[in-house]
Amino acid sequence: MTKHIDPVCGMEVDSSRAAVQETFGGKTYYFCSAHCRESFAKTPTAYVHAEKPDDKKTLGAWARTLLRLTKNGPTTAP
Repeated sequence: MTKHIDPVCGMEVDSSRAAVQETFGGKTYYFCSAHCRESFAKTPTAYVHAEKPDDKKTLGAWARTLLRLTKNGPTTAP
């Protein structure tokens, strides 16, 4: 019995009893309901956070842009 946290609602889910599951970025996520899985499938990057800054597979487009900007140094707005 392996427990996981549903990334959408935060419920604890037993992988052997999970209603549904989804793989994203090479990792399997477990959900308490089909509704939570559907929410995740629409925008997975809203629920998955990179474990380290250079893990670009799980970063959303905006997060990658911010990471690139901060690596290039501060800029001033026109």
